[in-house]
This record gives sequence, structure tokens and C-alpha cells, in this order.
Amino acid sequence: MAEHENLWRPAEAAQHLGIPASTLRRWSRRFAPFLSPQANGLRENSGTARGHRRYTAQDMQVLARCKALLSQGLTFEQVTQRLSSEYQAQAVVVEGVVESPAQDGTPGPGEASPEPFAPPAAEPVMRTEEGSSPVGEALAHLLTTISGGQQMLLTGQQTERELLGVLIQDNLNLKEENRRLRERMVETERRIFEMKREMDRQREEERERMRQIEAHMFQLQRQMDDLVRRQRAPYPAAGAPFYGPPAAVPP
Repeated sequence: MAEHENLWRPAEAAQHLGIPASTLRRWSRRFAPFLSPQANGLRENSGTARGHRRYTAQDMQVLARCKALLSQGLTFEQVTQRLSSEYQAQAVVVEGVVESPAQDGTPGPGEASPEPFAPPAAEPVMRTEEGSSPVGEALAHLLTTISGGQQMLLTGQQTERELLGVLIQDNLNLKEENRRLRERMVETERRIFEMKREMDRQREEERERMRQIEAHMFQLQRQMDDLVRRQRAPYPAAGAPFYGPPAAVPP
């Protein structure tokens, strides 16, 4: 935890609260009425000049309170109403305890000393008046410790819910990827089957062509044999009368 002049940088505040930087920026805008001007980049005593966002310790308590309420399932509008109610309730308590001082500025008999009003903390803190017993201080410290423990428990539950959401999303992504892989495998098998059928068809066509070529060559061979046989047959001499085919010679 690094602080500079009791101010938190956005990255430090987001890490301390256990939320993303974008969520911190969105909360700063939604709950701006309950935060200091520096939480939204406004310089002190200036409503227009923009500067670097910084968070005071009081801002961190308010944001922690907002996170606890949102973790309970409240909406942004309900959280805003709850914070406004807490502000008003603390204002009523302060007005009931602190009365207006005398004209000279000194409290009268039975009057309590005026105390400056401060915005409410993330959890109600028991204040002990001067001269109270140590039991009250111990009880206030115990309540503060319990409040801190509850806040840590809520933060841990929120982290577990976020991790569970990530695991569920990863599981859904894996199922979707597995479905796409099965579809690709089925498509590949279908293409292989079609290629095999095409190859079988082409092979059969080649065989038919070979049979036709062999039949044609066999026919050509017969024609060649007939031509050779005709060329070897005897012919009569030139100018000799042709009396037909020669008679058979007796043995």
C-alpha cells in the first residue's frame, strides 16, 4: 500500500478495493456526490479544471461501503439512496448531540462542545466522548475490527464469485470449441468419402477406356493381318492371259 500525502492513485485504490480500474472509474462518476472532487479529477476549490484522479482515505471508506452494498445485490440507485440515508442519519445524530454555542463562543452549562461534521465512514463507528470508560473504547475497537473482518469476508466472496464466473465462461468456451471441432471432423470425413467415390468412379472410367483401346487395337491388328495376307497372294505375270485360279497340282 503506497500513499502520497494521504492520497491514493487510481491503480492503488483499485488494487486495494479488489476491483478493476474501469469499475473504479465508473463508481467514481456514479457516487461523485459522496466523494471528494479529486476522485473525479477536479482540483480542489475548482469545479472546471481537470487534474489527476486521487482518492482520500474518506473516499476509500465510501467506495468500500459501496462495494459492500453492491455485493448484497443492491442496484446503483439503491446504493445512492442508502448512502444518502446514512448521511442524513448521521446529521441528525450530530445535531442531537451538538447544540449551538453561546454568543461568546463558549459552551453554556450542560452544553456539549461543537464538533466538525464529517461524511459517514464505510461502517458506523462508535465514537466515545471525553471521559468515557475504557470499556466503551474497547467495544468501539471491537466493532471496528468486526466491521473490517466482514469487509474482508465480502471481498473474498466477491473474488470467489468472479473466479466462479470465469470458470463457467471457460467451460462454456470449451464446450463451444469442442462442438466446432466435431463439426469439422464430420465435414472432413464427408469430404474424404466423396473423394474416395470420385476416385473409384475415375478408376472405373479408366478401366473402360483401356478395354475400348484394347478392342480397337485388336481390330486394327486383324485388319493389318488381312492386308499382309493379301499382299503375299500370287498374281499372274504381266501380259499373260488370266485363266482363272491355277488348277490343283496332283501330288
